[in-house]
Amino acid sequence: MMNNSHPALRRSRSVFTPTPLPIPSPPPTSSQPPPPTYYISPNTFFQVPQEERTMREMENAMKRILAGEAYIQSSLDSDHMDGR
Repeated sequence: MMNNSHPALRRSRSVFTPTPLPIPSPPPTSSQPPPPTYYISPNTFFQVPQEERTMREMENAMKRILAGEAYIQSSLDSDHMDGR
């Protein structure tokens, strides 16, 4: 009885009770664009986290290198190293 009526215990109990967050309903797929898990062009990103973006850029670069559309330029080959 004493525990239930004590104001400090009542206050601490209400503070540490987790309040459920409202879950946003998913938007209708007919009028909304697809969720931001991909991008349209390499320079047009949606809200994708930076790590995921970097991983995707590296994967695309590797695919282009393997497909022969790009080549690996070593930093030792560039003329930035000797200042010219």
